Amino acid sequence: EGVSSEELLRQVFQQTDVEGLRIALQRSPSILRIPMATSPLFQAIQGVRTSKITEMVQLILDQGISPDGQASDPRSPLSEAAARGLPEIIEMLARRGASIEHKDVLGWTALVHAVRGNQPSSVAKLIELGALRRYDYQMNDRITTMNTCVFVREVLPTTRSERERLSEVREALRCARRGFLIF
Repeated sequence: EGVSSEELLRQVFQQTDVEGLRIALQRSPSILRIPMATSPLFQAIQGVRTSKITEMVQLILDQGISPDGQASDPRSPLSEAAARGLPEIIEMLARRGASIEHKDVLGWTALVHAVRGNQPSSVAKLIELGALRRYDYQMNDRITTMNTCVFVREVLPTTRSERERLSEVREALRCARRGFLIF
């Protein structure tokens, strides 16, 4: 009682309360459409406990929420899933029509976020779904063709596990040692 719809949703996502979201949707089917700083889909992918993300994302998508999130999201839901290493969410969003080549405010695609996050499973899933390894990047009114392998050089692994994952990322992208594509 006395809690705003926005606050209720924030609590639902923070507590990974899938059942709470179901109840809120029964009481107010349009609750996911209230104006918020970031989309419910982005919030779920970013903040929900990993074991519950699939169920929460499915529930949100079933309400007709755009798989691309909203303009105020710092990254698309797909890019957030890629950065967090969630290939099953990447596939779910892509099946629902999410733009694989969507660029965020930095001009980065989901594939770049997967590389920067050192997430080989995300990189492999995005490549499988047709993500481009090269793309146009605009900065200061100048367009440059970027090679995703360039971002591999920016990942600084500190543990053996991170180095192994980076090697898998490099292999999935078919990057040479210096960061250039091999075709």
